[in-house]
Amino acid sequence: MKPQGLWTSVGISDAELEEKADWICRDHRGFPAFTVVYFRTAGSLIRFSRYDFTLVSPVFFQAVIGLEKMLKHFYRDETAAFKELFVRAVEEGVIADGSFSKIEPLRKKFRDLIDKGRTTCAEKLACLIPALRNELFHGDYRLHPEFLPLALQVREAVDVLLNAQSPNS
Repeated sequence: MKPQGLWTSVGISDAELEEKADWICRDHRGFPAFTVVYFRTAGSLIRFSRYDFTLVSPVFFQAVIGLEKMLKHFYRDETAAFKELFVRAVEEGVIADGSFSKIEPLRKKFRDLIDKGRTTCAEKLACLIPALRNELFHGDYRLHPEFLPLALQVREAVDVLLNAQSPNS
């Protein structure tokens, strides 16, 4: 099997891809066991995406499932909707623009999924990520190289939740 070369066409080398795979699946002390599998799977999928670019979508969605599980754990609320919990974390300042190491502009198709009036990156992601998740789970498949940086931002949000004090502690 040979690498497809699609990542290099968008400016990401094999070495950078490997670095991102290592980073997204690294473990932390205190990382709940029920979320570890999603990020380890995302890391494996990143590695294999050099051979099959279509794996970038499952990378993103594995990370999203990990974030959803972490939000439910953080707020100790298994019944609340993913978007509700994500928006709450942003409104309470748990997840903010400073949570992300790199903020990139979003493509128009993604911007169209964001509610009007959202100005910060964190607010936009709290709308966009649940919208993308719902589209996939309702049969609207998307494939974008931007899913990789979004997956990394999702992991950064999980890291923030790990280090924050739960309001229900």
